[in-house]
Amino acid sequence: MKGLRRLPWIAAPVLMAAMYLVARRYHLPLPDLHLGYRLADLQAWARGMTPEARRAFVLWHLGLDLLWPLVYGALLWQAVRWAQRRCPGLRMLSPAWIVGAVLADFGENLLLSWLFGKGPPLSPGLSTAASLCTLLKWGLLLGTFLSLAVVPGCAARLRNRS
Repeated sequence: MKGLRRLPWIAAPVLMAAMYLVARRYHLPLPDLHLGYRLADLQAWARGMTPEARRAFVLWHLGLDLLWPLVYGALLWQAVRWAQRRCPGLRMLSPAWIVGAVLADFGENLLLSWLFGKGPPLSPGLSTAASLCTLLKWGLLLGTFLSLAVVPGCAARLRNRS
């Protein structure tokens, strides 16, 4: 079981390096890293891509970027479980936020793959849905990170009470 817990810690840097190298090689836009985007942004990115880059973008999002949410989800899950042991009464820490972020990330990746796979002109509805998935993902991840940030203070307080 310990080996399985270590797997995300090993996979994360390897996967991040692979994602970076592929994105750099094909000069891929990374809408996933933005806090939302407009149809015009996606249109401009799509028009600036060669057919080869568009294929790489789709494969990147359906390959490496579908694995990434599973890896960071596993890392965050471990962090939340650790935090819950340190601060049992801390209700704001919820694994449901992680599951929601991973699902939103999957939706974002699938929608972006569909949009960029087709190329311009892009669908306004799917563009909006992809942007909303991105915003939801970052909102849930931010909530998780902020909740984890209070754990050291909570744990210190519990230690001082005993």
